Amino acid sequence: MNESSGKFHEGERAVQRATGEEEVAFQNAPMIGGAVMPAARKFLQAQRMLVVASRDGEGRPWASILFGAAGFVSDEGGGQLVTVDRTMAFENARDVLWSNVSVGAPVGILAIDLLTRRRLRINGPVEVLTDEQIAVGVEQAFPNCPKYIQRRELGAVGPREAGGAETAREGVVPDEALLAAVRGADTAFVASGHPTRGLDASHRGGLPGFIEVLSAGVFRIPDYSGNGLFNTLGNLFVDARCGLTILDFQVGRVYQMTGEAALHLEATVEEDEAGCTGRYWDFTVRGWRSAELPIRGAWEFLDHSPYNPSGSCVPGQS
Repeated sequence: MNESSGKFHEGERAVQRATGEEEVAFQNAPMIGGAVMPAARKFLQAQRMLVVASRDGEGRPWASILFGAAGFVSDEGGGQLVTVDRTMAFENARDVLWSNVSVGAPVGILAIDLLTRRRLRINGPVEVLTDEQIAVGVEQAFPNCPKYIQRRELGAVGPREAGGAETAREGVVPDEALLAAVRGADTAFVASGHPTRGLDASHRGGLPGFIEVLSAGVFRIPDYSGNGLFNTLGNLFVDARCGLTILDFQVGRVYQMTGEAALHLEATVEEDEAGCTGRYWDFTVRGWRSAELPIRGAWEFLDHSPYNPSGSCVPGQS
């Protein structure tokens, strides 16, 4: 138990205890490694989309989405270094990622294939940063289960024509377009971190409306059953600051938010539906940005995850 427990920080262990998931976490701990495993390397090299968690100058996490041609991300050194070839990427130069990252700064990477519902998480510091390349040293790498991922296929992509930056918006209180995107979302990405153990980028999904808008600046997000590791909630137990990003697949726009989370781990529901736990967290927006995606391309929606609860899993939520 001691060896597996060493893979978790104090926040993760606290949430595992509070939810009664310590044994599940212990059983799943061996999948956390210090390098990208050989079986995942071809998967990584095939990806055209990455989610990257970074911190701004005030220490606030943001989740950014990078796109590129297949092969723009790869691993070196036996899986201990992950590189992003920026010459093959379709970048939005105004994304907060580029002002946040520097050599030595921690980042969290989520490689996620919506078509196959496969995902791989990688955490570590930036070791190389140039106009041509970002290289991240791998401190943790592990796969996640396919639950709650809505299946979509991304067609051929190319760079968006110049002019998209003119439609960029930002603010403190979310505008109506952002609120509409949140209400209709079935997919979201979260950036969270620990003061000394780095950053995580993670996925959240459910049927449209699974994120409840409590007010113009507060959203409620259910915590469905998973692998028991509680990387995201464990981070939030220690540091409430986090980022929430919504990708509007239909209009090709990304909504990035940063703020704080309040955890509610004590709530329970009758588990008459798979995935429901009764746990949730409330996210308060402290700042947001939105922009067109830097790519031309269309997603074809295929189906929702069969694991999605069909109704609310949060007590008192309609």
